[in-house]
This record gives sequence, C-alpha cells and structure tokens, in this order.
Amino acid sequence: MVSSFSKEELSRGLCNLLTEAYLKVKDLGYDEIVTEFDKVERTHTPHIQEYQDLVLETKRRIAEMKFLLLSDKGLPFEVIQGLHKDVRDLGYLSIDSEDTLETIFCRHCLNHQKYALAIEVATALKKSVLSELDSSRDSKEAYAYKAIARCDRLISLAKEYL
Repeated sequence: MVSSFSKEELSRGLCNLLTEAYLKVKDLGYDEIVTEFDKVERTHTPHIQEYQDLVLETKRRIAEMKFLLLSDKGLPFEVIQGLHKDVRDLGYLSIDSEDTLETIFCRHCLNHQKYALAIEVATALKKSVLSELDSSRDSKEAYAYKAIARCDRLISLAKEYL
C-alpha cells in the first residue's frame, strides 16, 4: 500500500498513535498493554511499507513503550528480560533512549538480585556511551559523562552483592 502522506506526516502520525495508546493503557496490565501496542503496529505498518526506516522506527518505539510501561508492573524477571531483549534486538533510537532503557533494566536486575547481569548491562552501556562520546564531541559530552558516572555507580552497587 502506497501512502498519500509524506514521511514526516507518517512519523508524526506514529507519535500520535503511541501517545493515544499510552494514555489508554498506562494504568492497565500486561495483556491490555501488549494488545494495544500490537494493534498500533498492525494498523500503522501497512501505511509505511514503502519506508523501511519508518517500519523499523515503529517496531522500536513500540518495543520501547512496552518495556517502559511493563518494567514496573511487578512481572516475573523473565518477562521483563524478554521485553528488554526485544528492544535490544531492534536497536536503539538514540544514545539517550539506550541510556534510559538500559539503566531501567540494570536497576531491574539489581532488584531481582541478578548482580552479575547488572554489571554486564551497565558495563556494556558505559562502553556504548564512551563510543558515542568519542564519535561526537559536542553538547552530548556532559550528558555522556553523567551516564558513565551512573554506570559506574550501578556496577559498584552490584559488585557489593557479589
């Protein structure tokens, strides 16, 4: 299906759909959240097939929203770990989203006494942030140093329990 909308309009449309879905299900449970975001993906994707980068962006944003909404619902560790894997497999939209999502998962690991995994996640995040810092020395530099310090604190905290 070829869309009559521009790429920018389709991207904005996705933002609107995700906002509506978030507001509709933010206080609901796993099944409702997954069903609603899967519906957004099913209804939006046919309109953007000609833009593979928008298809990927849609999948990424939906995976991120599911992870963010469900990570504090008291679900079993394995469920959150699976949602986290879905996000990682699709890649991150930006270093900022990677930092946010990896930090949430790292804290989730700590809360579930998965200290070695917390160290692994925080160490990988630190490496990613350092790589981003090396590739762009601009206003992101201060942010990157804060993210690195946060990773070091998470690693230290996890090591205390090993």
